[in-house]
Amino acid sequence: MHPRTFRTVALVIAFALIPTAFSLAQTSPPWQSAGDVRVGQRGSLIGTVGSIDSANSTFYLAPDNSGDAATVRVTTETATTRYFGFGQGSEILTGSAGFRSIRAGDRVQVTGIGRSGGTLSSTEIMLLGRDVGTRGTTGTTGATSSSIEGTVRQISANENRLTVETSDRKLITVYGTSSTPVYYQGQTYRISNIEVGDRLRISVESSTADTVRARSIDVIADVRGADGRTLTSVFGRVTRIDTRAQTLRLDAGNREVRIDARNARDSEGRVFRLSDIRVNDLIEVSGSFDAADNFLANTIRFGDGTGITRTNPGGTPSTISPPPLSQAFETIVLYGTVERELGSESTLLIEDTDSDREIEIYMLGDVVVRLVNGSYVTADQLERGTRVVIQALRDRSGLYIAQTVRTR
Repeated sequence: MHPRTFRTVALVIAFALIPTAFSLAQTSPPWQSAGDVRVGQRGSLIGTVGSIDSANSTFYLAPDNSGDAATVRVTTETATTRYFGFGQGSEILTGSAGFRSIRAGDRVQVTGIGRSGGTLSSTEIMLLGRDVGTRGTTGTTGATSSSIEGTVRQISANENRLTVETSDRKLITVYGTSSTPVYYQGQTYRISNIEVGDRLRISVESSTADTVRARSIDVIADVRGADGRTLTSVFGRVTRIDTRAQTLRLDAGNREVRIDARNARDSEGRVFRLSDIRVNDLIEVSGSFDAADNFLANTIRFGDGTGITRTNPGGTPSTISPPPLSQAFETIVLYGTVERELGSESTLLIEDTDSDREIEIYMLGDVVVRLVNGSYVTADQLERGTRVVIQALRDRSGLYIAQTVRTR
C-alpha cells in the first residue's frame, strides 16, 4: 500500500516529546533497501510492517524506497528495544507491551544495528503512520479487525482451541498453536495456562464469521482475581422450572443447584428460552456462583444420555456421567391470561405471558382459586381475560395438570 493512504501521526509533537529518538535518527545513516543493511553498522530504515512472528518477537519490513521486493527481518529485544508513538501521549513502550502494539500494515522507522542475513537488530521503533483499515476494533470479528476481547467459556488445551464470549454475547472459536504466546503481567505463557473465565484480548491473524486464528493473546483479567468469584460449570438434570422468574433447579448428582438463567445464551450465542427445556433434560451450564450460592448462568447447552466429555488441562479426556432420571412429572409455574373458560372437558385455555402461546391446562371445576383480594372462588368461575398464576405438573408428553391457581 502506498504511504499516502496512511493516517499521518503528529510527528512534530512526537519529536518534541522524544528528542532522543530524533537525534538518533539524524545521526544514523538512512538505509533505503535490504541491501543497504551492513553487518555491525548502525542505521535506520523506513518501511511498512508485513508479517509478524510473535513467537520469536520479529517482523518483516518492506522498505519504502526499495526497487525490489526484498524485505528486512527486524528482531526486537525485551530489554533494549524501545517503541515510540504506540502509547498514549509521550509514553514510551518497552518489552512485550511495545512489540504487541505493532500491527501488520504499520508504517514505521526502525533504528538498530545490522546483522547477517539482511537482519536489523532494533533498538528503537517509531510509528509514523497507521492504515485506517487495520485499526483494531475491540469486540468485533470483521475482516478489518486486528483484535477481539472476550471471556473464555471453553478450552480444548490439547487442540489449542478456545471458545470466547464477546461483550455482545457472541461466541467465537479461537484457534492457536503450541507456540502462540499468551502474555500476562509481563510474563509469557501458553494456551494450556488459560482458564475458563479469564478475559482475553486476542490479536487476530486471520478470521471468518465465527472463528479466528490468534497471533498472540493478552490476559487482561485473570478469573482467579475477578471480584472473588470463579467461573465454572455445572452439569446435571433439570428438576424444576420457573419461567416467570427465569430460574431452574438442576440435580448435579451430589446437590441441587438453583440456576438463574436471565442472561443465559445457548451454544450458538442466542438467548436461551426456558420454554424450550423440560424436566429431566440433561444440560451443562457455565457461569458463576454469587454470594447466596445461586448459579448465574452465562451459557446453557444440552447433553445426551451418556454425559458430557471434557478435555482436562493435561490433554486427557474425562466423561461426566448424568445423574439418574427423576420423577415422571415436572413442576412448572405459568403466568398467563384466560382465553377460554373451564368447559365440560375440564380444560382451561390460557395465553402464556412468557412464550406468547396458548396452553391447555387440565383441572377440576372445584379447584380452589385464590383471588387478589384474598378471597376464594372455584375454577369454574374463572372468566375470559382473567390474569392467573398456575402451578402445574407437566408430564413428558407435555400435558399440564393444575395444582394451585391464583389471580393477579
